[in-house]
Amino acid sequence: MMVKVGVRPGRSSRSAVKGLASGDAHAMAYGLQAVAGAWRWQGRFGRALDVASQAAAALERAGPVSDSQLDPHLIRANCLFDLDRDAEAQQAYAADLRLAERGQGPALHRSAAFAAAILADDAGALLMAADGYTAAGRPMLEAQAREHAAEALAAAGQDQEARLQLDAAQDRYTRLGATWDASRADARLRAHGIRRGVHGPRRRPKAGWDALTDTEQTVAALLAEGLSNPDIAGRMFISRRTVQFHVSNILAKLGLSSRVELATLVTRRAG
Repeated sequence: MMVKVGVRPGRSSRSAVKGLASGDAHAMAYGLQAVAGAWRWQGRFGRALDVASQAAAALERAGPVSDSQLDPHLIRANCLFDLDRDAEAQQAYAADLRLAERGQGPALHRSAAFAAAILADDAGALLMAADGYTAAGRPMLEAQAREHAAEALAAAGQDQEARLQLDAAQDRYTRLGATWDASRADARLRAHGIRRGVHGPRRRPKAGWDALTDTEQTVAALLAEGLSNPDIAGRMFISRRTVQFHVSNILAKLGLSSRVELATLVTRRAG
């Protein structure tokens, strides 16, 4: 299992030209990182691995680790998994963890926590990492953390929660246009007998009541009945953390700021 950093080709080419032309070590490394991300986005994993390795080496020579310095290392490690070089990928990710722990800054701390959770295959820690990425506004990394958590939950026999986390990851991937990641997530969970609640691209809108999934509508209805998060968790046989995740999603999609506003809206819709 591995973290990925994706970069769209069009965006990356401009960064690459500026970075490679500048002669500055950091700028050059970031330019190479952008090219590596573009190759990986296109499924050219061998080329992405070569370029990401160059970017990682350049950043290590450039100076102390920073919040953004881990990205090419993560691309490199993920490409090893893409190429079915799992043992090398695990070694690379363990090295990434050590690198993250040496640095300063919130992004590196999140990366270190995510790395530790992946290496420990700890579903709870993975969900905490996902929550951290949600708060930081990093939807791709949030989706990856939820994908990893879904697999860990499935391996532990918690199929319903695994399916909920897979659906959440796929929702993020769809919004980002990350079709390769979505296909990979489906394949990983299918091996455990877990499939998405809805197959194929999501056609629901991004905001408003119609943007809510069936599960989110159920949570909203129970919340309007006055149930607490623990009560909803018990009724739906899911964890309190998953309930809170759904409540946060519901509020964001409906543009609301509190559970009281949500309960009022649900009651008004019910007539």
